[in-house]
Amino acid sequence: TGFTWQGPTTAAVGSSFSLVLSVQPDQPITSIPLSIGYDPKLLEISAVTEGDFMRQGGQASSFASRVDTASGRVFITATRGSTDGASATGTVATLTVKALTGGQSASVQIVAVSPLGVGGRAITTQTLPTYTLSITQ
Repeated sequence: TGFTWQGPTTAAVGSSFSLVLSVQPDQPITSIPLSIGYDPKLLEISAVTEGDFMRQGGQASSFASRVDTASGRVFITATRGSTDGASATGTVATLTVKALTGGQSASVQIVAVSPLGVGGRAITTQTLPTYTLSITQ
C-alpha cells in the first residue's frame, strides 16, 4: 500500500492551493488514521476535506480531521462505513494550503499512518513520500 502527494511545485507568497493525498492499496482498507507534519512558519493549512477513497461503491464513511497550527500537525481518520474495504486507488484527503514565507522550500510529509484492513488487520505501507514546495516572492 502506497501513498502519493499531488500539488504544485512552486507557489507565490500569500497564494493558496490544493494538496491531494492519494492511496494505492494492495489490499482492501477499512480505516486510515494518519498524521501529517509541516512547518507552520512556512505553510498554513486552512481546510482538510474528505476524498473519495472510503466512499467507493457508494458506501458511507466517517471522516475526522484536526489541524494543530502550533505544532504543524494535521490528524486525520477516514473510516469506511461497511465491513468490506476500499480497494481501488483514490483520494484520502485534500488539504487547502497557503504559502507564507518566500524564498523558502517547504515540505509536507506523512509522519505516521496505520491503515487497517478487513477484520482490523494491520496493513504495511511502503516508504512514505514527502511533498516539497518552493515558495517564491
